[in-house]
Amino acid sequence: MNQGKGDKQRRVPFGRFAAKALSEAYQKYGKDTEYILPGDSGEKSINVRTVHRIVTGIARKSGAFFVTPHVLRHSCATHMLEGGASLRFIQEFLGHENLSTTQIYLTISASRMKESYVKSHPRANMEEQDDE
Repeated sequence: MNQGKGDKQRRVPFGRFAAKALSEAYQKYGKDTEYILPGDSGEKSINVRTVHRIVTGIARKSGAFFVTPHVLRHSCATHMLEGGASLRFIQEFLGHENLSTTQIYLTISASRMKESYVKSHPRANMEEQDDE
């Protein structure tokens, strides 16, 4: 469980690469503290500013100068939506209380919109044929 914004606990799914990294972090830090990623003193976990510094530093080294934890969160949610995840699932995943917050947060790309239109509108393919 993760203690999130507003002191809410929620489950956070992750894949095998994150599981391996978390396991390695636990082996290195977690045995002597309740935190998987302790701060310098070992008494508290790393803070939000430290996470931001780490993410932006790694991004800059790879040439990505506008990557932040929030950008990664937004990208992840957008990819899940474009991959077929329901808006309700994404709401829960992001920890939003109101679905309207999730709807504002996620924007659908123009290409995804066109793809959805072509797949779902009964006359979409007919219109392309009429143009020829």
